[in-house]
Amino acid sequence: MKGKALLILAGVTLASGAMSAHAAKPLTVAEKQAAAQAVKQNHKRANVLVPRTMAEANGTLRQTPSGGKAIRVPTELWNTLSVQKAADGSLRMVETDGTATPATTSEGLPNE
Repeated sequence: MKGKALLILAGVTLASGAMSAHAAKPLTVAEKQAAAQAVKQNHKRANVLVPRTMAEANGTLRQTPSGGKAIRVPTELWNTLSVQKAADGSLRMVETDGTATPATTSEGLPNE
């Protein structure tokens, strides 16, 4: 039993020594540039396009590891903020649904 514990302790010591020696070696400039280039290429290959419609968004539906579902929100569901200037010079912020243009006239503020 004593010999087994000694072998385990020796293995852990060697492993930690090898890890600390590897971690102490700094990256060279060429290695850093190669890593940055690899990240840039990975981003180019990734699907980062935002869907415009719900039909396009259905293609992004996926199952998460925790059992939920994830989907990219299409731009037609985004809210749009704009600022309108009244005749008296006052500014009013208007929020619209999706990509619709804000109405030029309104009865009153949405909260009234």
